[in-house]
Amino acid sequence: MAGPFVAQRQPLLILMYHCVQDNPTGIDYVPVNVFRRHVAYLVDQGYKFQTMRQVYENWPAVVAGPKAVVLTFDDLWASQVDECLPIIKKYEGVGTFFVSTAHVGDRRRRPSGSPFGRCYSELGSWKDVRTLESSGMEIGAHTHTHPRMSDLSREQVREELETSNRILADFVNSPAVSFAFPFGRPSSYSPWIVSMLPTFGYKTACTTQWGRPVAGGSLLELPRIAIDGSDNLRRFAMKLRGDYDFLRWLKR
Repeated sequence: MAGPFVAQRQPLLILMYHCVQDNPTGIDYVPVNVFRRHVAYLVDQGYKFQTMRQVYENWPAVVAGPKAVVLTFDDLWASQVDECLPIIKKYEGVGTFFVSTAHVGDRRRRPSGSPFGRCYSELGSWKDVRTLESSGMEIGAHTHTHPRMSDLSREQVREELETSNRILADFVNSPAVSFAFPFGRPSSYSPWIVSMLPTFGYKTACTTQWGRPVAGGSLLELPRIAIDGSDNLRRFAMKLRGDYDFLRWLKR
């Protein structure tokens, strides 16, 4: 693949997806065919798929190469299971799915009210969690109720972390070692919150801060590259290449 679609070598990328579905359209929804092209492009460019658990196990060597990518999915939307999982499996990949345990039920359902507001998608079920795990995907934690953690007291933060950890332990075979901050910008959490994560067994934590991991960075405040509905293949390649890395300083 030549021209503007050739991405420069970036040893480790962590990509962030939310809803992957065709309807409705808009920046919050990545069309299924677009996601399929993203995954195919990553394979074509020689990226090896990893989970966040594997990033931890291979740190810091993983940031030195060969090229690796982590597909991360926040909130456990049903479309992630119906649409993303078959595509990932087709390309023999893996991914990490971050679950807010209060919003997972015995059946799929549309969320009502905060934290997701008006939404045209269904959240996944515990059956979906088991499907993902049995397919080789990693299940990570995204707190219990998906709060802005900087608004909480120490006791409330502890409750969010403990509850999500405990509930996930009842539904997955391996304890969750990966975490993603809800909202994820530096203003949505604090250093003392980061320091509490190892108490509950978390080895890595993803933010929504834009960027790519570096060997000297913290495993508990890892940056990601957000992928959205405007990311056709050209924009996707540009994001991988680093053309949008200036957003790290704008989205703080």
